[in-house]
Amino acid sequence: MTGEKILIVEDEQDIARLMAILMQERGYRTVIAYDGVKGLNLALQERPDLILLDLRLPEMGGMQLLYKLHEHQVDVPVVLVTAWGSEDLVIEALRLGVKDYIKKPFTLEELLGMAERALAEGRLRRERDVLTEQLLISNQKLERRVRQLTALYEVGQALASTLDLDELLNVILQEASRVLEVSLASILMLDEQSGELVFRSGTGEKAEMLVGLRLEPGQGIAGWVAEHGEPLLVRQARSDPRFSPVFDEITGLVTASILCVPLMIKGRVIGVVEALNKPQAGFTEDDLAMLRLLAASAAVSIEHAQLFEEAHRRLRESEVLFRLGKQLAALLSLDRLLPIILDGAVELIPKADRSIIYLQEESSDTLQARANSEAGMSNWDALWEPVIRRRIVRRAMEEDRAIVAQVYQGPEEEAETSDLEAPCASILAVPLHVQEENLGVLTVDSRASQAFTSEDQRVLTIFANQAAIAIENTRLYQSLRESRAALT
Repeated sequence: MTGEKILIVEDEQDIARLMAILMQERGYRTVIAYDGVKGLNLALQERPDLILLDLRLPEMGGMQLLYKLHEHQVDVPVVLVTAWGSEDLVIEALRLGVKDYIKKPFTLEELLGMAERALAEGRLRRERDVLTEQLLISNQKLERRVRQLTALYEVGQALASTLDLDELLNVILQEASRVLEVSLASILMLDEQSGELVFRSGTGEKAEMLVGLRLEPGQGIAGWVAEHGEPLLVRQARSDPRFSPVFDEITGLVTASILCVPLMIKGRVIGVVEALNKPQAGFTEDDLAMLRLLAASAAVSIEHAQLFEEAHRRLRESEVLFRLGKQLAALLSLDRLLPIILDGAVELIPKADRSIIYLQEESSDTLQARANSEAGMSNWDALWEPVIRRRIVRRAMEEDRAIVAQVYQGPEEEAETSDLEAPCASILAVPLHVQEENLGVLTVDSRASQAFTSEDQRVLTIFANQAAIAIENTRLYQSLRESRAALT
């Protein structure tokens, strides 16, 4: 192997130059020192691959030079060039790690063979060190991969153990935090109706402060990931133009780095999972790959949990509708029927705080509020001016469809859901329709900032149809009684 460097430390200049010429002819590079001090300095500066060292040197002897090299931990193969009578020194030198020795006088071929054997041993040692380092790196990668696969298996087992969505999200965050070695992680679910991300679950002491908060479409790192369906690894969060400090301002935490991955089902984003502030070296590409694998498993489990939750909710709705339908069918008194309708509306729509029913007077074209349920609604009517409420009810009646509207605290105005920014109360109005006739309007009110959904409209419309038939039956029964009384 040409190009290796040989340091020749020899006080006889003619012999030193001859040795250098021989080594150069074989393709080696050489440096020469004629005394021990210069030899030590060149050994420390040049870091040669081999040292040819004479034991008898001026300034500093060969044995002293060996001790100095040992002190400086210079691990370079050394071949001694010695004269007769130096056997005791040679033995001591061999104990210090000298590879071999050659006695003067020697032939050039003997010297060359000795040097090449020592260099070959050095090459093998360097190759061994390189292979050992590569093996160590491979073992570390293998161990990390085994830990990741073990974690994914444990995640799969944990995810398969529950269909409760809240419990499932907690499991996902616990496993993500453990695998990524972070204490801050969160899941935001996508509200398909508004396009906003809703903070659903998180780890860390301030997580409870964030549950229910929303990010506008595309807002922040999480919003960008949800909008583009691509993961992000951001090592300097506050210098990224996509970063939004809204959660930091609420909690007082400082976001330094973010790892954010979309939760996707069949190419459709249903939310995002993110981890924050990994200590020491920070997030790596391996962390990103790991979180993507975890998110893929989590998204499937979340969809299953949502489907189960939806099926359970539909079953509950069906049971409630069936029970209410039986109650409504058994009543032929309007005074007894209306409280059942009002209480049933609140039971079916969990976010509703109260319900009011408006019935059209048979003798006129006016709507009359015939009954209302007011659980904890004191002083709330100030938000609903009669003019605003009646306008909404009349609109549902005339257009014969469900109307969702919201009112602001301040300016008295009513707006469609899609036009709202910061509502403080909302109303859902559904017409009471029987065949070709509208009997009135059933409404539910909510003080929550979140508007009623299309699912709320669907369920309340089904119930309103049942209620309308029951109201019509009571009217027919009352009319029949009045007719029989008149005949009598």
